Amino acid sequence: MREWFFNKKLESTFLVSLDPRLPKWVNNLTRLEHGTFGQLPESVALTTEIASLPGFDWKAEATRILIQRHRDAYEAIRKNWLWSFSIAERVESLAKRYQGQFAFDPTALKHEFDLSISLAEFIHHNHVPISQLTRKPGTAVPAHLLAFSALLLFVNAWDMKRAVDDFVTISASLGQAENDLGNLIGLNPFHDYKAWEKLKQLQVANLNVPLDVDLLTERQSLVQELQAHYHVKHTRDIGRPVVA
Repeated sequence: MREWFFNKKLESTFLVSLDPRLPKWVNNLTRLEHGTFGQLPESVALTTEIASLPGFDWKAEATRILIQRHRDAYEAIRKNWLWSFSIAERVESLAKRYQGQFAFDPTALKHEFDLSISLAEFIHHNHVPISQLTRKPGTAVPAHLLAFSALLLFVNAWDMKRAVDDFVTISASLGQAENDLGNLIGLNPFHDYKAWEKLKQLQVANLNVPLDVDLLTERQSLVQELQAHYHVKHTRDIGRPVVA
């Protein structure tokens, strides 16, 4: 199994060139969308009269401008699901470590990964002794269960029915589950798979990190510029501007 996966990885590689700052920037731009509630419609330009409204939300207006400023990237992110909230730091770390080097292309194992995830999810959902040991609801499939599922599929030529049948047989024989399924195998062929998959996806998207990489600072600067432009002398804590 080790040799099979190793050779499979050697067959498909790509040159890592992703800007390590991109995963975080993409996530922050995605999160900005939550700050657009109650904003001006895109077809309406901000005026002094609108800015004079009691309680006018400057942050929402700055967010609207930011999204318009990065419209192409924003649309590409939404269309291709480029955010990587839970694995962003790992993607950044891999991009730094392997920058300018050839690495395994995760798409070469997508079929096998999808099968292994499907089997692991089935086992977790339908076998209480394992589900009680492996994870809480809503969390990712643990590495040892994924490795165990990959082994079942590998020895059955990636035939799902045969793999499920083997698991049923093994389960009946063991009776009790142990929390070291993966340790018996000594190999998780999909280590960092999701992080590599997201790295490759971001790289193919060919997005450029702007000079103002800190979106929150950029938004705050926009708020200040807008208030200065519309002659706001003071903004109360509740967000009500006083316009000269």
